[in-house]
Amino acid sequence: AAAGGWRQKKEGMSSSLLKDGASQRLSLLEEMVESEGKYVGSLRTIVESFVPQVKEKIIFGNVCELYEIHKVLLEKLVALGRSTRAGLHKGRGARSVLADAEATLARTFLEMAPFLKAASRYCSNYGQALAVMPKIGHISKDGVDLPGYLVKPMQRITKYPLFFKDLARLSESNGEVLGEALAAVENVAETVNKAMDGARVVDIFQNGFDAHESLGTLVTPSRRFHLEGRVAFRLRRKIHNNTKTTTTTTPPQRPTSLEKKQS
Repeated sequence: AAAGGWRQKKEGMSSSLLKDGASQRLSLLEEMVESEGKYVGSLRTIVESFVPQVKEKIIFGNVCELYEIHKVLLEKLVALGRSTRAGLHKGRGARSVLADAEATLARTFLEMAPFLKAASRYCSNYGQALAVMPKIGHISKDGVDLPGYLVKPMQRITKYPLFFKDLARLSESNGEVLGEALAAVENVAETVNKAMDGARVVDIFQNGFDAHESLGTLVTPSRRFHLEGRVAFRLRRKIHNNTKTTTTTTPPQRPTSLEKKQS
């Protein structure tokens, strides 16, 4: 619903949109905001409708984390859409308004790209989800069955590089920053593809770590991406009275991937 107000009739915009060919760029921006809104709606359906009624939670992987990340991304995109529309209605030149919008969009994805890589963990879990699916039976929402929803995160990640390729081709003044954003989302897609191929399987939610309840606010304006890496689990052996050996697992520190910005 948040993205629904972005699209406006072309007749209400500056006539220069049609004269300088900027209508294609505007349409791309509209498509990005609206499609992201639909995707977040699908994630919401999984989290609020399917997760509560399915006992086999393994099939959902870290979908709750993805939901929180993409809600933040959608908020940023909707805010960008509103400011762009306001600039056009105030009579600013379409070229200038759209150039600013493209640059802001590119910076937004450069900021969010490290978090979008969370989809790789979801995809590495997808094979297990398919194996468990027969035990669940057929359930659906709004005419779409559960497998149809579960595949959406993988489909969505592949859309971002295509979008930035088109926008970079049409842009008049933001080739460099759009190229950086394209490289960032291509890297995200490559990471996801590797997870799909089974090259690297990482499950940070093992040993009872619950993503939905324990992650808290993952992405906020007060945080920034700091470090990406693997989590190591250290095993210690203790010998008591030379007769009994006990193995204990030292809980790892949660990975410091986010840190507070200094005010």
